[in-house]
Amino acid sequence: MATKGQITSKEKINWKIIFFQIVSVLAIIAYFGLANIYLSSQSLAAPDKQQNTNLLQTTAKHPSAKPQLDYSDPFITKRVDMGKRRSAPDLETSDPYWGNPNAKVVVVMFADFGCRYCQKQSADIKKLLDKFGAQAAFVWKDYPDFDRASLSWQASVAGRCAQRQNKFWQVYGELYNFQPNQNFLRRLAEKYDLDWQRFWRCYSRQETAELILQNIAEANELEIYGVPFIYVGSKEFFGQITLSDLEQAIQKELEKVDSK
Repeated sequence: MATKGQITSKEKINWKIIFFQIVSVLAIIAYFGLANIYLSSQSLAAPDKQQNTNLLQTTAKHPSAKPQLDYSDPFITKRVDMGKRRSAPDLETSDPYWGNPNAKVVVVMFADFGCRYCQKQSADIKKLLDKFGAQAAFVWKDYPDFDRASLSWQASVAGRCAQRQNKFWQVYGELYNFQPNQNFLRRLAEKYDLDWQRFWRCYSRQETAELILQNIAEANELEIYGVPFIYVGSKEFFGQITLSDLEQAIQKELEKVDSK
């Protein structure tokens, strides 16, 4: 018989069982915790299509959310379907305009300086305008990334600041290689004879941001999903189109106008 203050063999066995149970529970909790961390890291490393869809839905409801865009894709998705509230782009604006103000056909492109396909497409449009002369014109509309810290947004601001000095079309090709620093902007100013103080003040204060926001709102009302998005008269084209297809579209619009 055990005296007072001594632990019996039975009590020792009970404590061993309790200790084993506690250790087992802790091991199970640790296992599931580590498994959850691993799965989360895998999900972040390689998001699937459903995650991208959810992100875009969040962006549509909260414009401050930044969508992660793949700029190698010619069809850069900007937003999800929110309902079309406008049938055609606004031509009575202060957006950059190239060509005859009284042209029969106006080509409108919503574009992003972070999109290489937009760069190729805008160059093709300008080539065709040289061919069609006074019969066709080109209107540029900004549709950059929503994040004001992004390169595409800042490039759009710089482009509109150059437009204030009637130099948008001179600098816009350079903005596809935009760098957010004074040296890059100063080189632009020197190369294209911009008033540096005016240009830098406009850019650093984002004085042209409202023009860009108006273009984004217009794109949303037109239910535009991505860039490049082109209007040739009443025809819509989503994504990059070939030079020959673009030429045919302009020619058909001219024929339609002339037949009226």
